[in-house]
Amino acid sequence: NNVFDKTDNAYSVKLALDYIDTKIDSVIILDGDIIFDIELLHKLIESEYKNVLIADNTKKIEPEDCKVLINNDCVMGIGKIVQGAAVYTSMIKLSGKFLDEFKKEIKKPRVKPEWYSEPLNRVLKKYPKKLHVIFTNGLFRTDVDTYKDLTYAKEIYKNFIKEKKT
Repeated sequence: NNVFDKTDNAYSVKLALDYIDTKIDSVIILDGDIIFDIELLHKLIESEYKNVLIADNTKKIEPEDCKVLINNDCVMGIGKIVQGAAVYTSMIKLSGKFLDEFKKEIKKPRVKPEWYSEPLNRVLKKYPKKLHVIFTNGLFRTDVDTYKDLTYAKEIYKNFIKEKKT
């Protein structure tokens, strides 16, 4: 995205999806500022579901978090203003008709910048129970938005490496 400093992550995802043939391709979207246990990526790839995201069911929810509303292991809503019970980890796998609808929605003109979770939420309203959820269940995952986040990530990572060595 050559204009990343003037646009939003929805625009960046739109640019990438321009190269995806939704009839044959699947995509995994990972935000660039996340650090996570590789097992989470394996769970996403190996999931039986074609459309699935990972949600953190152990993190204390903060107002600025992108939240996930869940019913019977299906995502019913996603976004910062959604009253969800888990935090979206910025890890999602999409394919088929659902991916096609997301691609159409994200290409629509927007009057203000938005996160890609917002067009995703609009697709969920039209196609409920098409996106499933996998929980972190304590596996490490964090985003790094601030220096405080970076300090936290470094500390958790040090502990993670110590555990792997023992």
